[in-house]
Amino acid sequence: MKNIIAQMRVFASLLYWDWSMLRRLLASRCINTCVWVIVNTVIAGYVLPVLGVTQQFGAFIVAGLCGSMGFFELYGRVIELVRDMTHDKPLLYFATLPISLPLFVMRLIIGNAMSSTMTTLCVFPCGKLVLGSGLDLSGVNWFLLVPFLLLVNILYGAAAVVMGGYIKDLVYVSNVWIRIAYPMWFMGCYQFSFQILNEALPFIAFLNRFNPIVYIFEGVRALIMGQQGFLPIEQCFFVTFVFCIVFIVWSVRLIRRRLDLI
Repeated sequence: MKNIIAQMRVFASLLYWDWSMLRRLLASRCINTCVWVIVNTVIAGYVLPVLGVTQQFGAFIVAGLCGSMGFFELYGRVIELVRDMTHDKPLLYFATLPISLPLFVMRLIIGNAMSSTMTTLCVFPCGKLVLGSGLDLSGVNWFLLVPFLLLVNILYGAAAVVMGGYIKDLVYVSNVWIRIAYPMWFMGCYQFSFQILNEALPFIAFLNRFNPIVYIFEGVRALIMGQQGFLPIEQCFFVTFVFCIVFIVWSVRLIRRRLDLI
């Protein structure tokens, strides 16, 4: 019992250290998020409708951005993790602390999730500022949206650890990003719903059933814009949770192997 309490104290201290580091960069990251959200929303809400796209496309993209901020954090987080495991190796020091490896990896995951959750909070104000009445928040299911976004950002945090555990050197980060991560995001229903993809390319839609980002986008949009036209929110919750567990277990095994821990 004393050992568990001691480990939890170390765990809490590490998370507090992560939060202290995050606070220094929080304003800068929020500005980056606002710029990205405003640019995307202006184009989707005012430019593309001139070309015949539905007027609701701006709100559609804002909802997608809520599920994307953790993804955009991936690149920087993966670079930090790979650097920490291949250069000065500060992770080896942290791994020697009186804390179990699963708890140590959870600290990495939650640290990543804290950062992406903070930037996600900037999406709604910026989207509302640009779209005004074009973004109706009266029907948002906040009771389910908040826990779903927390789960999503934990999944992204675990994905960052998995990617960092696989990449052997910084020179290979761009390869993984361009060949795997970006195609998963771009084909993962960011600019279209799964229903539209299934009508246009049924085989690609079938393959996308194994893409966790699809369930993230579909779930967030169902909770913000209403269930009609999107995958059932229950299914999105369940699949996202399953992927989250898989990625967490996977990340523990990869970090144990990369750091040569027994």
